[in-house]
Amino acid sequence: MTRRRHPELLTAALGAVLASIAGVEAQGAAPPPLLRNGAFFEWKEGAPVAWQARHAQGPLLGRHVTVSPGTNGHGLVLHADTRTTAWTYLAQDVEAEPGKVYRVEIDAELTAPGGAAASFFGVAARGKAGMHRRLTVLHPGGAERDAVYFRAPPDARRAEVFVRLSSTGRLAVSRLTMTVMPPDSSFDVLVRDMDRHYSYFAHKKVDWKALTDGFRDRMQAASDANAFVVQAVQMLAALRDGHVHLVDPAGKLHQPYLPPRTLNFDFKRLRGELRVPRQFGRAGLVAKTADGFGYVLLASFRNESSSDLAELLRALDGLLDCPGLIFDVRGNGGGNDAWAAQIASRLTDREVVYSTTRVRAGTRHDAFSAPRPQSIKPRKGPVGRPYSRPIVCLAGSFTMSSAEAFVMMMKALPHARVIGEPTRGSSGNPSPLDLPNGVTVHYSRWVQCLPDGSVLEGRGVVPDQAVAWSEDGADSVFSAGLTDLRQRTRARGR
Repeated sequence: MTRRRHPELLTAALGAVLASIAGVEAQGAAPPPLLRNGAFFEWKEGAPVAWQARHAQGPLLGRHVTVSPGTNGHGLVLHADTRTTAWTYLAQDVEAEPGKVYRVEIDAELTAPGGAAASFFGVAARGKAGMHRRLTVLHPGGAERDAVYFRAPPDARRAEVFVRLSSTGRLAVSRLTMTVMPPDSSFDVLVRDMDRHYSYFAHKKVDWKALTDGFRDRMQAASDANAFVVQAVQMLAALRDGHVHLVDPAGKLHQPYLPPRTLNFDFKRLRGELRVPRQFGRAGLVAKTADGFGYVLLASFRNESSSDLAELLRALDGLLDCPGLIFDVRGNGGGNDAWAAQIASRLTDREVVYSTTRVRAGTRHDAFSAPRPQSIKPRKGPVGRPYSRPIVCLAGSFTMSSAEAFVMMMKALPHARVIGEPTRGSSGNPSPLDLPNGVTVHYSRWVQCLPDGSVLEGRGVVPDQAVAWSEDGADSVFSAGLTDLRQRTRARGR
């Protein structure tokens, strides 16, 4: 495997370290680096100077990740094998000015048996609002340079820069640097970071360079963050991605693109079909039909509804003796896949793969990691047998993101059927990017695929039974779901 050397970077880093040690600070000289011993030239008693090994998971007294000096231009090597049980990582605490954005950049090479390994680096700080963390995953396959951008919380004075190997493999690091980013670099930060990590350039056939070149002068000339946002919204709308949005310094959300969709749901139409409905905030409600079927309206999987979702899950457990269940996600715009998986875990007795995901791996827009299976697993503990009776899932074009993941989970279960209209086809697993001017940009980081390998984005999940929405009268989709359950439970003898 060819290793990439960066002698000019190593020479500069060595000079900065020696100047710091000697206390030399000539007039006009560059300030000392924010990160000490970032090239890992200095070692003392078997550890890199200024860095600490910290425990992440596993037994404290187990076999730790090994830390050693590198060769061939790599200053540090982290290594773990099948005997490793104590997953430690390297970290350095640094001063951080509240509100400033820092770039932490790495040159590293990750290798692993079979080409699969997990490693990441980043920066974190704890403030009154909790832990603020930004990290980037590294991938096997040759020398790699990557960066993460981090805005220091308003009440934090220090931050932790870290690098971690969290599975069997070898991570060789040439250097880590930390730089303060000025506000006028915001456009370049946006262009560079999305060029490296945005997941749908190839699928959507977007020429990112041509697009950003057309907006460069206007965005770099923006008088303030608000003017910057106006131009950024216009530029990012070309991605046609419902998971791309911006948050300005005042906390206002800006959505560049809203996909066309039609809601095939009106609760007023089916209210009379439900017995004793119980609502759980914005999470949804549970009820029974006149036939005794369970009905679960899943309105949101957002973390803001977590306490309501937890209550709804407990109410769902009370419906697991019903002869059939209806899950309604027609108005669910998504949130967190973990909530969808918690519901599905009650409905299967074995692990079931429902989709795969890939993330960018390398600088080419069409270079991706190996597909990673996404699966649902039976819930653990003495909680009774999983639900194996007939299930119906109602869906439509308002069903997006994590709600689409739930629909795919249902499609993967042999006793569940999806009824309604195709889902929106919008899945991105977005992560935030902190810009130096106070704007935060969220954008898609993965490509999710259906079991047949086709990309979900722009296509959606096709129902097992297509039912058009009637503009007046009864809820045609709900009625079709009831009919399906009646037929299947009758065939089973309830």
